Amino acid sequence: MTGWTSLPSSTEPRPFAERQALIESWLDSLARPYSAERSVKCAPARWAHQRRLYSVPLEGVDADDLAVRLEGLLESLALAPGDRRAFVAGLSTQTMAHYLHLGLEAATTKVYWEAPLPDKALPGRRFPLYQAWKWRPGVDASVSDYVLLESAEAVRHALASTLAAMPPLVGDVIEQLEVSHALARKPWPPLTVRIEERRQGRDTGRDSLNLHLHPAEIRLGELAGLLLSLAREWRCTSRAQAIEWIAAHGDKPLSNLSLGFDAKGEPFVTFYHGVTLVSPTSTGALAAQWR
Repeated sequence: MTGWTSLPSSTEPRPFAERQALIESWLDSLARPYSAERSVKCAPARWAHQRRLYSVPLEGVDADDLAVRLEGLLESLALAPGDRRAFVAGLSTQTMAHYLHLGLEAATTKVYWEAPLPDKALPGRRFPLYQAWKWRPGVDASVSDYVLLESAEAVRHALASTLAAMPPLVGDVIEQLEVSHALARKPWPPLTVRIEERRQGRDTGRDSLNLHLHPAEIRLGELAGLLLSLAREWRCTSRAQAIEWIAAHGDKPLSNLSLGFDAKGEPFVTFYHGVTLVSPTSTGALAAQWR
């Protein structure tokens, strides 16, 4: 185990760039390949692009060593002791030791376990593909189960129900994604999970879905017109900023899309894009291009 020094926790959130550097340094210390991706969240009067998601495979990892490392990292990121223990306990559950994901969104930090996909359909069984803890210093963490929708029919029903309450433009985005899947000869609907979020054991009211889009290799720029229209309707950013963002990232493939309503009942759509692979020999490789 390489040395890892726990930094003191605080009731004030560390700056985004500091937490980003902390997570990347921690990942580099594992000497394992990992991936990093960006995303942008669109919502009424909100355009949030200060977001990162890191993913590291856990095959062959020493669980005891990783648990010690995680405890130090999560303490540094100001996750409360009880939540730290609950999250790290996921390492002892075989179904939760497939991938580790670490995310940042403005002042919020996130950690996820990802389970391996089941070998066969599990009719009638609730299967959390991911479990996530999300927090800000001094606030109780929310815990989310990303529950796998078991069939194409279940996904279509969930999408129809969610889209019925959202602006028509969001439905247009989903229709374009369906067309893009048809052109790529990939099945529709894609693998989808429903996010069930709770805080202190109580449902937060969040109601959202996450669609896995990476098999279709859809470029973000294919949605440029719809993104501009959505930004205009929701007044979440200026036309100039939206065009600048699309120009910078339009050639990147979409990996996931989340849509629905947050805990305050506000609609949102989040586009995940531009996965970068980082090898153990490229320590600090993200610094130049991401900061």
